[in-house]
Amino acid sequence: TGVWQGTAIATAYIADDAVTFPKMVGSSPNVYGSTIKILPSDFIANDEGSIGVAFDDDANTGMVLEDTASEMWAFVAIPEGMTATAVNIYSNNTARDYFVYEMDINVNGLGSSLGDAKLNTAITGLDVDSTATNFLAIKLDLSATNQRIRGGLVTIAPQ
Repeated sequence: TGVWQGTAIATAYIADDAVTFPKMVGSSPNVYGSTIKILPSDFIANDEGSIGVAFDDDANTGMVLEDTASEMWAFVAIPEGMTATAVNIYSNNTARDYFVYEMDINVNGLGSSLGDAKLNTAITGLDVDSTATNFLAIKLDLSATNQRIRGGLVTIAPQ
């Protein structure tokens, strides 16, 4: 407790204890350096088929849909002071597309389309700055119940 009475400590003297985003109190455990990890458990099914998503733990691990009429969705918050620059979703299937949108918690609808790509291929050049209300929405259109989603990465950089 108390008030600091000395001069400011220069960054050069902090060295390995430099304050970086992942070291801040309240930072997401999914943030690792310049990436946000999208875990398999971050994907949910929409209501277009039977609402079933499961983790398949055989030799071909990953999240799997129980009904191909459904889509998988993941929602990713962009940390304060950061910009989302790229997204990549990893799967055992490279033939299907995924779509990325910038959404706002205050707005009805899908928001702005940021692009689409084949699974295992990055969508780059996003340049989405964090705000108090925006986030990324990632939609996967899968065509078979043997497709596995293993997770993904969102690349971030300081604003």
